[in-house]
Amino acid sequence: MPKKCLFCRDTDRVKTNEHVIQKTFGGSITLSDEVCTKCNSEIFDAPDGELERYVKKFACHFHPLFEDKPTFVHETQGVWFDEVAGVYISARISKELKPIMLPQIIIVDVEPQKMEVKFVIDKSDQERLEELVESFFAELADPEKIKSIKPLIFNVREKRKLEPAIIRAGKNKFAVRASSEEEAERLIKLIKDGKFSGNLFRKGETQERTKAGIPYQSSFNVNVGYIQRALAKSALEVLCVLKGYDFCMDNTFDPIRDFARFEWSESNDNEFVSDVVNTDVDAVRDLRFFFKQDCHTVIYTRLDGFHTVLFIFYQRPIAAVKLNLTPTTSSKNMETKVILLNYKDKTHRIFDLENDSLAFLEEFHENFPVIQEEIDLLDRYLKS
Repeated sequence: MPKKCLFCRDTDRVKTNEHVIQKTFGGSITLSDEVCTKCNSEIFDAPDGELERYVKKFACHFHPLFEDKPTFVHETQGVWFDEVAGVYISARISKELKPIMLPQIIIVDVEPQKMEVKFVIDKSDQERLEELVESFFAELADPEKIKSIKPLIFNVREKRKLEPAIIRAGKNKFAVRASSEEEAERLIKLIKDGKFSGNLFRKGETQERTKAGIPYQSSFNVNVGYIQRALAKSALEVLCVLKGYDFCMDNTFDPIRDFARFEWSESNDNEFVSDVVNTDVDAVRDLRFFFKQDCHTVIYTRLDGFHTVLFIFYQRPIAAVKLNLTPTTSSKNMETKVILLNYKDKTHRIFDLENDSLAFLEEFHENFPVIQEEIDLLDRYLKS
């Protein structure tokens, strides 16, 4: 009987070579006859492409492979280069992997006598657009009522200069973006001196002055659904590599199978993929133990019947994917495996922490506060 496709269960279409970690990331693990041509190309092409854009332009902008491209330069409050406006726009990534852009003034030239600025706001929120604009300038016009001004200092490695900016973080709360503490202090003083109040943005001049570069509206988005689907797809394929095809074809994994194909029955709500960075700071700090230069790390765990795959690309935790909503049965209560993929030489290793933890420690020992004597003790204990 022909093998069913891992995702759509079709038996008629030809199976094709499928990269478990996308080829664009240097993935070397493939499935040879588990995924049909339609799922591989037609269904998952767009999600895989959006995941590539997110990882390279947003999540892992800091990596030397991508650092010449002006994108995010900070994990939680970053900047994105808007080619139309010709300036960096501040944004942050939410827990749902969605870029959030707050109202901001970008100062092209900070000299008060010839100050050139651009006003930026996410115009996708049409219902609150006017309210946000009014609040922004009303609060700047009354600096004595401003509760806080937080400096955000960026050590930008891109060749292009990062423009300073004033960002509204909340009611009467602002942040200033700058390349140095001195620049931030200067900008804060300008705010407190009322240099951004008065007639700088007179109502009614928006349209005439847009082309002159004064008010500028912009919005940008990544397709969160595509990113989540691509990660769900890769997670199920990781499970297939580690646990086998027959195990993955169990009905327990039908919900994530449908979610990856965008056929999830619960109104396509995401119950599977969560952003790691904004979820638990301590957890992210612990994950640094799994970082390896020139490598991606994929961590698989099973605890109490629930299977989870965590992706670390270019030494940056990307997301955790829960593979099942109801527990599976097993004689083991816990299981952990780590896949280390070298994207430069296109090789990979799989570590089983239950059955061969010494090999894992030998590979990652420099990341852990463990001296060689402790490794030797552990080796003797395992052998006994």
